[in-house]
Amino acid sequence: MAQITTIHSLKALEQVLANLPEGTTCNVLASDLEAGNFETAHFEFGNGIVQDVQYTGPVTEGYVSPHDQRAEYSDALHKLGWD
Repeated sequence: MAQITTIHSLKALEQVLANLPEGTTCNVLASDLEAGNFETAHFEFGNGIVQDVQYTGPVTEGYVSPHDQRAEYSDALHKLGWD
């Protein structure tokens, strides 16, 4: 079972990310992770330890996820009738 940590601010999130050991993997895009654009991230450390991080704070001001950009582009094409 994964250990769960809840983070409420971008500053605290930055500190957690800065202290991750080399070789850590995550199921969230790095850009979304760093911007706080996620609800729960699943981290796996090279030594087999698993930790879930729940984030409840704000997203970095002005950040647009690559996933959101594709959706906005698709919506714009649809509105123009170019899809």
